[in-house]
Amino acid sequence: MKLDPALLACARRQHGLVTLGQWCAHGGARSTFYRLACDGVLVPMAPRVAALVGTPIGPTQRILAGVLGFGPGVVASHTSAAWAWGADVAGDAPVELTAVGIRRRTTDPRYRIHRPVDRQRVRHVVRDGIPVTMPARTLLDLGASRPAAVTGALEAFLRRGHVSGPMVHSALARARRKGRPGVTPLARALAGLRALTDSELESMMREVFESAGLGGWTFHEIV
Repeated sequence: MKLDPALLACARRQHGLVTLGQWCAHGGARSTFYRLACDGVLVPMAPRVAALVGTPIGPTQRILAGVLGFGPGVVASHTSAAWAWGADVAGDAPVELTAVGIRRRTTDPRYRIHRPVDRQRVRHVVRDGIPVTMPARTLLDLGASRPAAVTGALEAFLRRGHVSGPMVHSALARARRKGRPGVTPLARALAGLRALTDSELESMMREVFESAGLGGWTFHEIV
């Protein structure tokens, strides 16, 4: 079956994914979308979302499929956003999403949908084509759902320059005032980092100092 070039261009921008709405907008019939999904020409990914046959399926496709399938007003968050920002976590087991200002529910075990307790507009950016929560909020969300993963994610974010020590301190201060979950794990993770490293070399030097019993040092002292 020959697909509309504009639909193919849309799929390329979305890592090989198309939504039912996009399919119909480019002249396709709703019944054809579901028939091709049953025939294996389209690969079902999420509600009303499919991948073109031959598309490599990985965390990027699974996370974006969730955003497209449950949106608008839905962004990747928690472990899924942390994965997108470079943390060593499983971002698609399950895919975690935050729904802002709308009610979204699912019984699909592949997805977990959160509602922000602070009821504020959740700021986000598009990273590799995926709308994701901002780094500081991602760390707080991760602290609420996966406290054990916060330290590793914080180190990765600092090393990649997504956050800084002062930025995390400010985010914690704001979150405490609003009673947001995730504050305690993130605060402990920040306090536990005697050295905030931003490179592999600094991480290696930290290990050397600690193994030698040397104290009283920091890499990036906050003044």
